[in-house]
Amino acid sequence: MPAASGPVAKVRRKADAPIAGKHRTAATKGKRRNAESSTDGKRCKADAGCRELAAGAAASTGAAASTGAAASTGAAASTGAAASSGAAASSAAASASPAAASASFSSLPLLATLRLALSESFPFEQLTPVQQATIPAALAGRDVIARARTGSGKTLAFLLPAIQRVAADPDQPGVRAVLVSPTRELATQTGAVCEALLSHMPRVSCRCAVGGTSVHGDVAALRGSLCPGILVGTPGRLNDLLSGGHGAASAFGRVACLVLDEADQLLALGFRRPVEAVVASLRRAAHPAAPPWQTLLFSATLRGDVRSLAAAARRGCAPPTAAEDDDLLVADAIGAEAPTNAAVEQAVTVSPPAALAAELVRTLLALRSDPAAKVIVYAGAARLVSFLAALCRRMGLGGSAPLELHARLPHAERASADRLSSRREGGGGEQRLFTPGLDYPDVTAVVQLGAPPDRATYIHRLGRTGRAGAAGVGHLLLAESEASFLTCLGGLPLTRAPPLPPAAAALLEPRLRAARGALPASLAQEAYASLLGVCSEPGCLRRLRWSKEDAVRHTNAFAAGVLGLATPPPLDAAALQRMGLAGVRGVAAKTTSLSCFSVAGNAPRHKGRCDLG
Repeated sequence: MPAASGPVAKVRRKADAPIAGKHRTAATKGKRRNAESSTDGKRCKADAGCRELAAGAAASTGAAASTGAAASTGAAASTGAAASSGAAASSAAASASPAAASASFSSLPLLATLRLALSESFPFEQLTPVQQATIPAALAGRDVIARARTGSGKTLAFLLPAIQRVAADPDQPGVRAVLVSPTRELATQTGAVCEALLSHMPRVSCRCAVGGTSVHGDVAALRGSLCPGILVGTPGRLNDLLSGGHGAASAFGRVACLVLDEADQLLALGFRRPVEAVVASLRRAAHPAAPPWQTLLFSATLRGDVRSLAAAARRGCAPPTAAEDDDLLVADAIGAEAPTNAAVEQAVTVSPPAALAAELVRTLLALRSDPAAKVIVYAGAARLVSFLAALCRRMGLGGSAPLELHARLPHAERASADRLSSRREGGGGEQRLFTPGLDYPDVTAVVQLGAPPDRATYIHRLGRTGRAGAAGVGHLLLAESEASFLTCLGGLPLTRAPPLPPAAAALLEPRLRAARGALPASLAQEAYASLLGVCSEPGCLRRLRWSKEDAVRHTNAFAAGVLGLATPPPLDAAALQRMGLAGVRGVAAKTTSLSCFSVAGNAPRHKGRCDLG
């Protein structure tokens, strides 16, 4: 986690509030340091690459084939700080900038065992802006709300204070720190970092509790004599443990630290109520003599809903007091810098739906010019991820084994995506529910197939590349019917790239047709149904100014051009009803018949479908 070259963090806090022994009274504006970056322009060499693939040459590219899209709900996240609500509302805002020279880890008052583990596992010398802005205050016991991007060093920014707080009193029983992550993968990665930092603390342990694993194993660990002092989990599994009737809630009686990581993504993925339920359960489980816990919240945005979540989470197990605002620090480690990484070259191509598959292949072929290429490709729906992964494998794209990650994969298969962290070649895919915070190092390019859910998601995806001062490339591939999404990206340094010439696309079509024909028909049919469901969502209709008929036309055209479906496959009438598409022109409903039959006793009267004779 090398020192970031981004802008010095701007910290807003109560005037005259001490941080780690320092006393600042003047409100000052932090200096901005623009990241220095140089990017090599990568232009897609369409004709040469397409001819090579059309001739049957297997593309030994390191591009990722399996894909997905981070679905973010609600309005596009604002980059500015929204008006504070709740307890933080009355805080007098002040700005202070850290010293021009970044502080070092050696300047932090860490326990000797924690410092040793840090030096062994993470041999960094300088603090990144978010670390410099937040760790001293958190070590002093203050609540922290921080705006920081993924890849900025925020994991250490909350783990070091949390571990120090727990290790300061290792004899306290039960779970002492609860870390909430939006996804299983992020929770697992955070847990691995935590384990490394605990390598010299045998009396403190960490456990990861996520869905897809045995809840009984988690319960046994919490009720046993070796209860972990630090628990990293997802909202659903934490609620299972706190209120699932397993008798594990008593282990949370003395929680001293609550961390909400990627808070904006927790909200975007619909976890507000589950997170609030976790907080409420922690309050109910709290020992009467336990002091309020410390709250550390990190988010890429500090809009109003994030702040209100922070206000609800930071009250701990005691009523708020008049002095509570003095204990809160709000840090902005992004500031007014450009909303996308300056090291990422961005291009957008708008093409007819029939040419989108060829555009994707052309882009991956061009990116293979880098022998160390590692590319993440996003698409809009889970089943579409599976289809594209299979298609790229069939065409020889993405190395020998492109990785696939989406919501419908079993936990064990999703965990296999961690291979991307250590592979120089091949790629990984992420689907709409599982992108936030995953740290895939050395990603050289991000390709987004189809319109993202919103501006914030587009920017968030770009954050996968161009990290730690490295250069990166972002490609956005849109169908003509999605061109209105570009109005959401106003002000970003997007270059309009010309679409693939029809002659070049024609060279690819026979190979694409052969690859699609070799795949099970169910893959394309399921991808169609999955994408239609996404395109017909109210948020998508509003964002792209579509009617339901427009959504159907777009999906059908995409199905013909990318999935190779000459006609839209019929869908269950119930599914069309759920999508709000029953009776909409362009979709076909399956014709099924259902019969009822009499049964004796208390057995159900209806048991599946059968033909009416």
